[in-house]
Amino acid sequence: MTTELLPGEKFRDRLFSRSHVEKKKGNGPDVKLILTFSNGRHSAKKWTVTDAERAAISLSPFLVVTGEVDKGGTYEGEITINSVRSAAEEEIPEDLTPYLRPGHEDAAQHLSRFEQLMSSVQEPNLRCLLDKIFDKEKEIWPQFCQAHAAGKKHHAYPGGLLHHSVEVAELCAAAAEIIPTLSRDLLVACALLHDLGKLTEMEHGLSAGEYTAAGILNGHISLGASRVRQIMNSLKTFPSQLKESVTHMILSHHGILEYGSPKLPMFPEAQVLAQCDLLSARVFEYTEAAKNANGQLCVWLSGRDNVQIYTGDLGLQMPPEVVKEAAFTYITQPRKVPAFQTVTLRIRGLVAAGSPDQGSREEEETREVVPPACGADFLVRVTGDSMADEGIREHDVLFVKEVESPRNGDIVVAHVGANGEVVKRYRSDPAAGTEVGAQWLESENSSRNYPNIPVDGDTRIRGKVVGLLRDF
Repeated sequence: MTTELLPGEKFRDRLFSRSHVEKKKGNGPDVKLILTFSNGRHSAKKWTVTDAERAAISLSPFLVVTGEVDKGGTYEGEITINSVRSAAEEEIPEDLTPYLRPGHEDAAQHLSRFEQLMSSVQEPNLRCLLDKIFDKEKEIWPQFCQAHAAGKKHHAYPGGLLHHSVEVAELCAAAAEIIPTLSRDLLVACALLHDLGKLTEMEHGLSAGEYTAAGILNGHISLGASRVRQIMNSLKTFPSQLKESVTHMILSHHGILEYGSPKLPMFPEAQVLAQCDLLSARVFEYTEAAKNANGQLCVWLSGRDNVQIYTGDLGLQMPPEVVKEAAFTYITQPRKVPAFQTVTLRIRGLVAAGSPDQGSREEEETREVVPPACGADFLVRVTGDSMADEGIREHDVLFVKEVESPRNGDIVVAHVGANGEVVKRYRSDPAAGTEVGAQWLESENSSRNYPNIPVDGDTRIRGKVVGLLRDF
């Protein structure tokens, strides 16, 4: 039996998986759904549905269908169902692969491009975030590689989320090449992360593309922003302002409130991400509509009112791919990313994450390092455990940047009178003015009761901790 259903073809008792069930709207059929078998995927409808058929369609993932494929007219290529029932257990094969929507033929290329884009991000905090989320040993990675980007409209197939994310990231990277004031790393990282919430918004497997309760109630934008922020919070040295910037870009990536964006883009990179996301989605929708035009010169875009797609000849003498290869090679080739820039910094002795008298200002050594994006002036090595809750352990090496005055909540390195060097969290009480006790240093170790250290005339803040190195 052929697996391809052609217009005008009739069939009897054929097994399909079903998805995207819709009830009657206006004067339309009683029920509409999608039927899938052996890489074939058809819109289907039944004009009049019995109670038993409605229950089968609603509850069973597999249906046995008798019907025909419409030929000509408004519904050409759709299946009209004559009868339908739930599939018996013995009718469902062990290999369900033919009943899953097929992935893209270039899936391996999309995966390779995604990994290249990840590797091109040089900003250390963003790179750490990407490595944490897309760790191939963790559950997110296989889910992400197989997820749909949408239920119906764009990139709605296994691996579609990966494909869409790559397209958006490459569009963002191209924009950064043309407009040098844009941060390429921020754009590419957020493009790869922007739709992470779709892993929670939609089902996977046979029901892939159908919305979960979390997706219906909250949507992928808020789900994704929350998930990425939670992971950023787990990275103890992730800069607070960068955390806000990444969160904003995810929250605003639909561009306008009418498209479900909780926030409007408020800085250039956020606006570019929103436009590139829309561009990837719209081009896919237009291209798919043209593929399914069945020779028509103009078709309506499914699911969008008053949007027509022209599918005729554009009058080009050279195919687009030839022009692209000849004139825009620099865009299609992988971008050459400069190597990490290293600097030599001095490790200025030990700082106590415990009692102040553990610290020492003896200059021990220098080290060639890749500094944080904000830069660093020197390094210190940690002894003690008073900052364990912030992920700072004994023997860690900290990047320190000299600052004129710390902000409330900064982790700082300070010289405390005659007792030596410490690493602590700086606290201040603005309401107390300049009184003694208005500033203090506190530990971050819930298992130990380290006392606060008052900041007085014998205390000198040497700098703010901006990064961490760990030798395993």
